[in-house]
Amino acid sequence: MTISAIKTKIDMLIRFFLSVAIFSVPYSKAMVETAIVTSCILWISKRSFILYEIRSKEQRSENFLIDLGHAFCPVGNVLNQGICAFLLIGFVSVFGSSLPTQSLHGFFTKTIEGFAVYLMAIEVFQTRKQINRVIMVFMIAAFVNGLNTLLQYYWTHQDIFRHRILVEGYRATGAFQHPNMLGAYLTIAIPLSLALLFAKWKKMRQRIFFTVATGLLVWTLFLTFSRGAWMGLAIGLLFYIVIIIGRRVNPWIRERVDCVVDCNRFTHRHARVGVKEPAQRCEKRCRDRSVASGYVAGMRASC
Repeated sequence: MTISAIKTKIDMLIRFFLSVAIFSVPYSKAMVETAIVTSCILWISKRSFILYEIRSKEQRSENFLIDLGHAFCPVGNVLNQGICAFLLIGFVSVFGSSLPTQSLHGFFTKTIEGFAVYLMAIEVFQTRKQINRVIMVFMIAAFVNGLNTLLQYYWTHQDIFRHRILVEGYRATGAFQHPNMLGAYLTIAIPLSLALLFAKWKKMRQRIFFTVATGLLVWTLFLTFSRGAWMGLAIGLLFYIVIIIGRRVNPWIRERVDCVVDCNRFTHRHARVGVKEPAQRCEKRCRDRSVASGYVAGMRASC
């Protein structure tokens, strides 16, 4: 088996374990951590094969560390510089903590872990089909958790997965430990479900599913009685409405929203989702705006 075939197989396994982690978020922290650690080990293995491939070539560098850096360098992305700056500040702040040992442990096991998952995800999810699959995994997990929450609130008074009871006798938790945790999860799931509801689907059953899912998740959010989650979702929806209406009636808003959308598509062009020449459109709309022009230049350098 060639190195290229091995890398393809490893990418497939990483996608599987990341999907397992996404699905397991409401149900099992142990499963999430196991899947993420397994994905990291697979990623390191793949990069080791890349290093072997680089060192096997005649034009390899005389300095092993240079080849090591090339092999383990993350995928180019406009956010890489910001991530590095954030991690550097976080690492420096560890030494100013009153509990440096615990802070250092949290920095490596929580902060870096989140960015590692992000970098692995943008590396292995590269086609529309792959992205759609992982989105569906998340939506199915949210839908199942919504049904579980309804059962907990109206019939069993405890969820069927972790046997968690209602908090304060009336606040639903689903498979989470606390209603606020369920509310935070739903503030992500509901906008995604709402966006998918208005997407162009070829089959009516898909639209029916997202219609039912959106209604179920919104009702589940009300059952948490989490005012912070309610407010967060309300602010997000208000912002969405303002942007949609403003984009139609105000040229100034429309120009900037389109610029951000095109820049985002250009950043993720490696995913090949069928967008043609977004860079040219982005440059045309943002030609005379120094911030946007710098943003596009940064994306070019990173990508």
